[in-house]
Amino acid sequence: MEKPTLLIIDDIPSNIDVLGTILMEDYIIQAATSGEEGLGIAQEGSGPDLILLDVMMPGMDGYEVLSRLKVHEATRHIPVIMVTACTDAADETKGFRLGCADYLHKPVTPLIVQSRVRTQVEVKRGRDALAASLETSRADSLRQGRFLGGLFDHSPQGILLLDEAHAIVRANQAFCDLFGYRACDLEGQAEPMNTVPVAEAEAYGALLETIDARGRFKGEGVRMRVDGTPLSVSIAGCRVDVENQSGGIFLIYEDITDRKLAEKRLTHQAYHDALTGIDNRLAFVEGLKGVLKENRRVNRCCVMLLDLDRFKSVNDSLGHPVGDALLQVVSRRFTQCLRDRDTVARIGGDEFAVLLRETRDASEVEGISRRLLDAASSPFEIDGQVLHIGASIGVVFDLSGYTDPDTVIRDADLAMYEAKASGRGRFTLFDSTLHEKAVHRLEIERELRDAFVRGEFEFYYQPILTLPEGPVERFEALIRWNHPEKGVLAPAAFLSVLEEAGLSTALRCWVVESAAQTLATWGLDFPGRILNINLTASQLGDPELCPFITEVFGRYGASPDRLVVEITETDFMEGRPLAEANLNRLREAGVRIAIDDFGTGYSSLAYLHRYRIDTLKIDRSFITRIDQDGLAIISAIASISQKLGVSVVAEGIEEPAQLDAVMRAGCTHAQGYLISRPMPLERATCSEHGRAGWLCAASSNH
Repeated sequence: MEKPTLLIIDDIPSNIDVLGTILMEDYIIQAATSGEEGLGIAQEGSGPDLILLDVMMPGMDGYEVLSRLKVHEATRHIPVIMVTACTDAADETKGFRLGCADYLHKPVTPLIVQSRVRTQVEVKRGRDALAASLETSRADSLRQGRFLGGLFDHSPQGILLLDEAHAIVRANQAFCDLFGYRACDLEGQAEPMNTVPVAEAEAYGALLETIDARGRFKGEGVRMRVDGTPLSVSIAGCRVDVENQSGGIFLIYEDITDRKLAEKRLTHQAYHDALTGIDNRLAFVEGLKGVLKENRRVNRCCVMLLDLDRFKSVNDSLGHPVGDALLQVVSRRFTQCLRDRDTVARIGGDEFAVLLRETRDASEVEGISRRLLDAASSPFEIDGQVLHIGASIGVVFDLSGYTDPDTVIRDADLAMYEAKASGRGRFTLFDSTLHEKAVHRLEIERELRDAFVRGEFEFYYQPILTLPEGPVERFEALIRWNHPEKGVLAPAAFLSVLEEAGLSTALRCWVVESAAQTLATWGLDFPGRILNINLTASQLGDPELCPFITEVFGRYGASPDRLVVEITETDFMEGRPLAEANLNRLREAGVRIAIDDFGTGYSSLAYLHRYRIDTLKIDRSFITRIDQDGLAIISAIASISQKLGVSVVAEGIEEPAQLDAVMRAGCTHAQGYLISRPMPLERATCSEHGRAGWLCAASSNH
């Protein structure tokens, strides 16, 4: 049997390609990119078996094309399925009133497209066959009757023939098999007495009235088997002449239960997160869109954006299965914190959104926020391991000024970012100043990208004094941004923006290249000098770090054993295990490792030996409040470090008494403004003297 022919009318070729790809295996595809072209193709020859017609087209829109198709003798019998992105019931009513057979909604789902097209084509061919049979001359009536009877009896669709009083005249075998009745039990009965459930009795009456008035009907409904089992069915109806007397009706049924279940599954998948089972971003946006349309209730609704703290560390160190299990537990906890009328959705990897409805006041929102924070910070036991994370929350409390969901989510995200920047584990309400800060950050990001191109970054070098009287053999290279308008900027002014902008790798490349160039510049003049550089946790976890250092230092002829990589204690512990692997590779290449800001984070001396650390830099907070207890702590750290062969640098030395105290405590090195402020390369290059010289230079500078 020749494949049915489909005509797709759409002004956008890519839309034609999508539908054509879905249907080309089973149908012959024709295409038109305008209403005029489509009408011309439809009126050629016998015309297509089905038309897929886009609603929104320039010039002649889909409804105009449909109207012309239905008034033209050659095309009025062709079923038309409208294709639209609009979900307004009024638009669908207009299409059905003009004579369309069905609707498809964009974005289209292949299973639904194939099922609805197949149903319409089969109904059309069956109707054509019936009509052709009835229109044949009376001389062929016997042959036509046999053909009609065979078609009726052997059709795979269930068919009923009703008389003009809408009583059942005949039911084919497929109908009996579908609903479990015997044909003899149905004849003479009204269908509602047998298969139409009470809830659809009114709709069934309207169906018959539509066929009586317009001659056809296409729709879907529920019918009951003889045992009471409900079936989802497609229903096609048409008026025919029986023995030259008008009033007979054919009703054609097809079981679409499986299709409906598939549609339900697809709808659930489209609007729910596959991992946690809660709403996804699409569902959240749709719900928020509906709330924003209800102007009278907007100011009583609230949106929260939640981002999990330290989740990435769990994923990286324990693997994605543990991370997935953690997300499932988190989503259940969040759901339990909310009221029945509220919604929680997972809108990203470890990001959740909450829509609060009918909030009384800010105190109620604050209470819910604290419950969510407590739920995230309470310990989680996953696969026998106790995990500690947390959350940061951004809140948009008043929605009265918003018209679209994206803006609400953007502002909640800005507030959430502010909560993270303020120390995590807290919630922040959005206000207009946060948007101004975001714009400012974007401007800094743009300038940072230009800064790499224009070469505006440079190193300032701060000496590290060897105690008690030794020379300065170490310098810490501190990055500075020589801004063309704002002058020399320290990292605090731009480093966080740089990391968020994805420029961490570019900075790492610049730092390593500049360090190699510095050591090569010092060359033979200062063969014992060591240079410290600072890397973040993300940079230390970069798998390209070690090969890059080896390549760059080889290119400049600089020795890696004159390089010290500093990483803060907190970054070091959060970056495992990637950081651990790279640390071992760096040590194998000869690079030394220093832990910066020691004592402010995990402060576990046990890992000093495990990770082969060369240097501890005691945080300046211990120096600025130095007293007997502080000295005892510094002495303890220095004593243990000495036994492990680890040097100890006291940072933030600004007074002679502090220098004497840390020297007595056993620190091997000191760094701070008392010794020297960070200096440009030319000053560091010509500087080479012991403690007395540096202190003298420092006092003269002050």
